Amino acid sequence: VLSYHLFAQGKGWGKLGKIKIASRFQTFKAKDFQVEIAQDLLKAQNVLVVSHVKGHPLSGFGGAIKNLGMGGVSRKTKELEHNLGRPVFVDKCQGCGICAEVCPFKAFKMVNGQAQFENEACFGCSLCVIKCPHQTLAPRKALFDDLLAQAAALVIKNLPQRTFYLNFLKNITKFCDCFHHPGEKIAPDLGILFSQNPLAIEQASLDLLNQKAGGNLFEKVNRKDPYLQLKFAAGYSKGVVKYQLESI
Repeated sequence: VLSYHLFAQGKGWGKLGKIKIASRFQTFKAKDFQVEIAQDLLKAQNVLVVSHVKGHPLSGFGGAIKNLGMGGVSRKTKELEHNLGRPVFVDKCQGCGICAEVCPFKAFKMVNGQAQFENEACFGCSLCVIKCPHQTLAPRKALFDDLLAQAAALVIKNLPQRTFYLNFLKNITKFCDCFHHPGEKIAPDLGILFSQNPLAIEQASLDLLNQKAGGNLFEKVNRKDPYLQLKFAAGYSKGVVKYQLESI
């Protein structure tokens, strides 16, 4: 808890009001694992989910889904999301080297034409599983994007009716704010989106960015399709991603 307080103070968030770090959680059953959700969120009468849209090496991008799927749960749940998305060999390596090429954390090395996996270097993004053309790799339990969506969908389901979402499409970088050096801006500032629908605001954020970029921006810079987490989240929450933009 102390480390979270120090991080928040370092970001200057204490200037906005009292910082409260959740220390109590309630357990819910997702499809593939147990999810511990912060009790403060469950007991709140109103919630404002503020998300800075940016790139992320594990999920392609981070917005409201990642904010809730990681930020609304316990450290134990976060670790499970990473660990259960790590790869295992389910067939003989064909030696193509794609896993070593795409891994953002260099967890694969090619030795004598065979891929060798270093578990300690892996953060469980599942990109190697997705990109392997021979289906030699599989996640321990499910793709990272799937696990992230499972957690986020449970958080969303248990938030109060008066929950609102703000997505800031400003200072958009390749990596997320938790990196010491998130990189240079990769897109122009596009403003702020507001909605009561977390899936629609994610869809709109990605669509607006991609329209400006002329393609799938975050997949281009991070190799991971950002719509994947949205697809899983929509399936688990039975939510609607359709939206209508109104400028104010």
